Order: sequence, then C-alpha cells, then structure tokens
Amino acid sequence: MRRFVRGDAGDYSGVVVDMPTDATIRALWGAADDDVWAVGDAGAIVHWDGTSWTIVEAPAIPGLADHALVAVWGWQKDELWIAGEGLLAHKSRATVTEASP
Repeated sequence: MRRFVRGDAGDYSGVVVDMPTDATIRALWGAADDDVWAVGDAGAIVHWDGTSWTIVEAPAIPGLADHALVAVWGWQKDELWIAGEGLLAHKSRATVTEASP
C-alpha cells in the first residue's frame, strides 16, 4: 500500500505502508485522515488510524473469510456499511452485525 504525503515544498511523494494482509483490497472509504477502512477478498477488513493499518476482526459474522468484500461506506466515524458476495454488514460504534439476505 502506498500513502501519498505532501512535503513542505508542496510536492508529493509515495511512502510504502505495511498492510497486515495479503488479500486483494477491493474498496476504501475514510471519514478522516485517521479513520480509513479497506475491505477485500477472504473477508479482509482493515483500518487505518493515521499511523498504521490493523486487521479488524468481526466475530459476529460466521464464515466471514468465505466472502469477497467489494464495498465499504459510512457517513461518519463509527458508522460503517460493508457489502460483499452474499453479505451486508453494519458497524455502529464497537459492534459489527450481519444483515439477512
């Protein structure tokens, strides 16, 4: 993953940032520069806190690793929707729940 950073002179440079998964990332969404979400293959959900990416576990969704996640969207911090093949999940504050198809 590359993060583009603006220098003091106004120029941009690409900085390589470690990603804690080898899964293909399919979608990104961010509420702020320290609140960015990414989803992808094999149920990958990762969060950027402004410093690093971390894997987000979703134990409320059995078999999550069987889903390719293709979309992520929210409208503010701590309010997130994730969609994938046969899956629609909603995260509100500290919970993640699955919607029935």
